[in-house]
Amino acid sequence: MDTLRFAGSVAFIPFSEYQPSKPFSRRWIGFTILACSILTLIGLAIFNIHTQGHDLITSTIVSQIFYSKQSPLRNGTSETTCQSSLLDVSSSYYTRTPTSVTNSTALVNPGSFKWTVNAFNPNGKLDTVQAAYNGEEMSCNVSSFGLTYHFAGNYFMFGICAKCRMLEQKDETYGGTAHIEMLDVCSHYNQQFDDWPSFAAEAVISQISERATNVGTFYNRLNFKPGTLPEAVFPWGSTVHSADITITPSLIEYVNIWLGGFSYYNTSATFSLTDGNNGDCGMGYCPQGAYRIVDPKDGSMSDEEYTDMAQLLRVAKSSSGSVLPVLGVGNLQPSLANDGDISQLPGVLPEMYNGILSIAGYMVDSALLDLTGRSIATSFICTVQTKKQKEGWVLIAVVLGSTLAVFGAIRTVFIILGAFVDEQLIAREGGQVTTATSVVNVNAPVAISLEPQTPLSPYHDSQYTKDSFV
Repeated sequence: MDTLRFAGSVAFIPFSEYQPSKPFSRRWIGFTILACSILTLIGLAIFNIHTQGHDLITSTIVSQIFYSKQSPLRNGTSETTCQSSLLDVSSSYYTRTPTSVTNSTALVNPGSFKWTVNAFNPNGKLDTVQAAYNGEEMSCNVSSFGLTYHFAGNYFMFGICAKCRMLEQKDETYGGTAHIEMLDVCSHYNQQFDDWPSFAAEAVISQISERATNVGTFYNRLNFKPGTLPEAVFPWGSTVHSADITITPSLIEYVNIWLGGFSYYNTSATFSLTDGNNGDCGMGYCPQGAYRIVDPKDGSMSDEEYTDMAQLLRVAKSSSGSVLPVLGVGNLQPSLANDGDISQLPGVLPEMYNGILSIAGYMVDSALLDLTGRSIATSFICTVQTKKQKEGWVLIAVVLGSTLAVFGAIRTVFIILGAFVDEQLIAREGGQVTTATSVVNVNAPVAISLEPQTPLSPYHDSQYTKDSFV
């Protein structure tokens, strides 16, 4: 105990008047310092092994899944975080289902439509050509649809657009405040020129092609004698009138229809395209969702809900219509007759338009299935940080170097605290002995010696020293 006290006391001589070589007057003080020192040494060693006993190895990977710093992927001793992906206006993307992981392999399950970004946050809050995307799932409404079927050549073109809202906005890692709240996307396809991947062609394009071919079967029946067609279908200002012309299939090249000014949405979380094929709406396909009319001025939606796509030709005339180009006449617009009621058109036209609107219903349902509850299939640059245990001798050197330096200072503090406590105990006992044994006569004369006196202290008292270690 003398050595332990001496080592600490010498280091702190300026802070204490206690003699550095003096032993503790209480044996328990020394044992307490020893026990605390051992526990401190063990604690410091464990702490340093935990905090400095490993190396942090960083690598970069490309992932189909986004992991934020607040929700990283932890796999054993590794942690993965990702940067946002930048989406570009006019760039095209497929969608994917919420990615699952099997045997450490991400299953993307791409969608059937190739979607092109038209705008971010169409309400004007994000006027930019790039924005940060963090893999959020989407909730979408179809906003427009168009189809052109060429009888000559038996091929089709279509376009379909949707507005998608991001669900469960994730943490941003890139792009500042330029995060996406709403996406305006469209998908366009030309059967003659576009070559979509097999997973898209087999899922959607083949189905549309089959249904469009059924529309082509009405071509040879597009014969109209003079006066058969309503005058309202002829171009405004045309010099050709219904009573003046006979229309034959050879004069007709294609039929075009466009539907807009609506917001089509799911009405059931479990609807499927199979249910639409087996519907009883009198068409080849019965839409499984519903739509409301959108006011073009303020974007508000009507209270009334519709399910029949043909109603768009009546209630959204400014945004919907159809043309049937006739050589030598111009663009006939059958949807303008009878207040947009195509069921009252002459000849084969009601059947043909039912087939076209059947394709429209199939397309809007297919688009919702391809967008809603899914994410944009893009890649993310991710950082993987892996903790690797240091090798034996390196670990020992690091731990010893970090532990002993701190331990030396803490041990010295323990010794100084022990010395302070010891001094207080000695002073308290000395005061009690003087009070109990001394009798002072205040009236007696005081003899003052002029000879120098040697002060006595417990340190010079051999009997005190001897008794202190009994």
